[in-house]
Amino acid sequence: MDYKQLKIFLSQENENKSIPLFGIIEPTDRCNLQCTHCYIPKNKKYTNARKELSLLEIKTFLQTISKEGCLEILFTGGEPFIRKDFLDIYTFTKKLGIIPSIYTNGTLITPQIADYLQRWRPFFIEITLYGATAKTYETITGIPGSFKKCLNGIKLLKERKIPLGLKVVVMKENLHEFYAIKKMAEKFNILFRFSTVIDAKLDGSKDPFKHRISINKGVELEMATKDYRKGWEESSREREKEMEKRRGYLYYCNGGLHTFHLNPFGDLSFCTFMHSGLNVRNKSFKEIFYKYFPKIRSQLVPENYKCNNCKIRSICDQCPARAKMNTGDSTKIVNYFCKYAHLRAKYVNL
Repeated sequence: MDYKQLKIFLSQENENKSIPLFGIIEPTDRCNLQCTHCYIPKNKKYTNARKELSLLEIKTFLQTISKEGCLEILFTGGEPFIRKDFLDIYTFTKKLGIIPSIYTNGTLITPQIADYLQRWRPFFIEITLYGATAKTYETITGIPGSFKKCLNGIKLLKERKIPLGLKVVVMKENLHEFYAIKKMAEKFNILFRFSTVIDAKLDGSKDPFKHRISINKGVELEMATKDYRKGWEESSREREKEMEKRRGYLYYCNGGLHTFHLNPFGDLSFCTFMHSGLNVRNKSFKEIFYKYFPKIRSQLVPENYKCNNCKIRSICDQCPARAKMNTGDSTKIVNYFCKYAHLRAKYVNL
């Protein structure tokens, strides 16, 4: 049984029991890049509103979830390495026996950090690569010299044989370099994945939408990639089984049951896209996860909720959290996701 199979097994064995097996932690929402499509608002009203969790607060949180059975943590952001104490957070996680992975832009990786990660190996590191050339990459990131730093970060980690992957968010600015980026991943001999879906900002701003490629082009890229088409077919069957168990409920995923997300300010929710209004500074993790999360998960879908009986819902990106983020209403159908799903259905064997 590999690790992926183990995760599925643990989720299935505890399908009716709340256990925080897998979590995402954002140590910071700060970043050294200024990506045009980023869903994290950059306005001062948003960024200066609250104070980030301290090192002690994060360590206390990690100790709590460890005792509750947490198996895996993904550190993301913002850019995790912008926090001077991130390696302290990371190492503390390892020492607790929790498996850590990291999503990073790679530009802050130094030989010293790479050496440290070689000694304290993560399960996986994923670097986002926005272009195959400096011009395209830096048009998106807004920071001169960032492309070279990103490639250097990849090189340093690759040299130390740290499990590594590349991701690209496909948008108008880098669409013309998609296959060149894919070839770069192949040249590096590392895993590659991509996303063609761009969401609104966390504060509801629709500004990122202007960077979206057409839905037709997005699905064309997905279906032209054999692994992606096969992945949709395989995952859709398992996802449909899970969704069928939750038919009639608004939240049909494992969010709040086996997964959780902690943002830099202590807000605890099901996932990155959701706002629960619950904070670990005001309530304990246990109280939120075992008392309040089940109440949220018990919400029923409204009458005539189209998604509830949709035959292709298992290949759709629609969910209540993303609906709220993109429309302001968790029960509203997001036409963008709906159109994507219907076009995918023409190619995917459900």
